[in-house]
Amino acid sequence: MKHTKKNSAVYKFPNHESSRCHKDAVLKTITIPATTKDIGESLSSQLAKDRLEHRQCFLKLLSNVRFLARQALPLRGGGDESNSNYMQLLKLRGEDDSRAFQWIKKKTDKYTSGDMQNEMIKVMALQVLQEVASSIHSVSFVTLMVDETTDASNHEQVVHVVLQTYLL
Repeated sequence: MKHTKKNSAVYKFPNHESSRCHKDAVLKTITIPATTKDIGESLSSQLAKDRLEHRQCFLKLLSNVRFLARQALPLRGGGDESNSNYMQLLKLRGEDDSRAFQWIKKKTDKYTSGDMQNEMIKVMALQVLQEVASSIHSVSFVTLMVDETTDASNHEQVVHVVLQTYLL
């Protein structure tokens, strides 16, 4: 190919810059990034929304456990977990807000198992213990009383009473 003025880049650039193809490419290069989100940013914001929803659903599960524990009601029933107090309370609350109940179904009973319920109760008990210990550190005098008795099934039952005195 012989080098001529018509084949040189200096001659072809002005023609290319004035072509419809070049003008469309420049327009898209400027407008597309300004009007569309980065895929990483889109996925990150969706992940943040999903995490927030999952956290809200899990907090509803915790509130169910807390309610049953405060009422001294058993969480599980005699073998039929679908009719347990915990599941019935979830179904009742699911009538008002079905997101939590649908979320549980997607998790294939991961958060309704006995082990998970026990773990939630242990975490709540630890939180209560930390709050009691914190309040004991802020008082002037503390009295600790412990009483033990054996119930009808021959199990020892221990009661711990902490009396706090504040000086004014």
